[in-house]
Amino acid sequence: MAFFMAFLPPAPHLSHMEHVALHKTPGDVPPLQAMRRAEAEDAGRIFDHLLRLSVEDRSLRFCGAVREPTLRRQAENVAAGYPAGLLACSPEPGAPVRGMIEIARIGAWAEVALSVEPDWRGAGLAPRMMLAAARWARLRGIHVLEALTLPENGAMRGLGRKMGARSRMDDGMIRQMFDVDMLLRDELGPLPLEGGAHPVGPVAHLASVSNHRPADLRRAAA
Repeated sequence: MAFFMAFLPPAPHLSHMEHVALHKTPGDVPPLQAMRRAEAEDAGRIFDHLLRLSVEDRSLRFCGAVREPTLRRQAENVAAGYPAGLLACSPEPGAPVRGMIEIARIGAWAEVALSVEPDWRGAGLAPRMMLAAARWARLRGIHVLEALTLPENGAMRGLGRKMGARSRMDDGMIRQMFDVDMLLRDELGPLPLEGGAHPVGPVAHLASVSNHRPADLRRAAA
């Protein structure tokens, strides 16, 4: 899985698809509302957010080309609660979604995917979303977040290096493993676990998300 940040014209040593983050400060980007959980009425806003990404960005996000029906189905899934979605919304009327991290729980671990619109990139939103996902995970007793990304996605690889992820090649892709406790090591006090069991979700639902491959589905079903 992948997230997208603003990119410079490709240097000779870079792949034409490798994205490089511009250096910005928070004052260089528009304001965002506090991050919140996706809700049922957010399906249209999430779909619009995915449509505002370029074709190349969406290919990096989904690790391959996707059509609008797939984007709409994914938006509806996130709005329905699986995968869980944490949304960064702008304070404009209607609160458009400008950034999102999706969290798909698969047994004892969870897979994450990030997307950020161009004007909101480069000022630290992606690390903040990853920390928010880590808090979500720790509340549920999950200690590992994984992101599956294409080798040419320099932005996601850079995020992994910055946040201490362990990386390995996996069938031509890069699997990054983020330690939840390490990400939250500077936060005071242990978080209580949420009560009750949290369903993993049916294997058929996982199959509707293009990033989940057969090996992942077998683990989820175990």
